Amino acid sequence: MEKQPVLFLGREYHELLKEARIILANYLNTSADSVVYIPNATYGVNSMARSINLKPGDEVVTGNQEYGACENVWIDCCQKKRGYPKKKRTFVFRMAAIKN
Repeated sequence: MEKQPVLFLGREYHELLKEARIILANYLNTSADSVVYIPNATYGVNSMARSINLKPGDEVVTGNQEYGACENVWIDCCQKKRGYPKKKRTFVFRMAAIKN
């Protein structure tokens, strides 16, 4: 890429992205058409959260490790969709020891 950036960006980049989508899709046991690239996590959460059709009785539960911008997306979505409650919960994640 560094030696030939035009070659990489113009000819190789899209094919490499396609190949990576196929590999990831196989790992996730889905089709490559179901895998998309997004610019960042906030964009992805925003797109997904705004596509959910909340119904009466639904709750949005987030954890205490939620990234601030993503939490704001949920707050906004809950307020705009007739005030559905957004509840924050504390989650404890335990990492298993990695042995070599």
